[in-house]
Amino acid sequence: MRRDHREEILQHYHDTFTKVTTAMRTPVPNWNYDQFKEEYERTSFLGLLCGVSLIQGTLSKAGEKLNQRRSNSYWGGKISEGIAKMSISIAFNPVSFCILKANIKKLLHPIGKELVEGSNWVMNKRLMDLLHEANNNGILDEMAK
Repeated sequence: MRRDHREEILQHYHDTFTKVTTAMRTPVPNWNYDQFKEEYERTSFLGLLCGVSLIQGTLSKAGEKLNQRRSNSYWGGKISEGIAKMSISIAFNPVSFCILKANIKKLLHPIGKELVEGSNWVMNKRLMDLLHEANNNGILDEMAK
């Protein structure tokens, strides 16, 4: 549906967004549909990266386990939240960056394994659909330049 009706969906999004911001008395000045469309196209590669990350995080078995662990208890979630906030604040000094890099690698390894082995048909299909759509829309052409 999205592929066949993209222009209509984007027009509806822009119309709704501008109506809501105007109703909230915070209209976006000088942001017509053409400007929105230009911004959409300019940031489409970032959208692709976000889509790939979301698909892997929500459809992978590893992501499922991680999300279950976080949501099983109120206090476990609060503790994880606190650790995440502390980690971000110290993550970008050189020593912490190495630790962060190792932990990210450990977290992403099972997802990469699922991708390579093809053991998660739903995730692999959705990723391939997303990449095909990006290719058809010329998003990947920008990378080749």
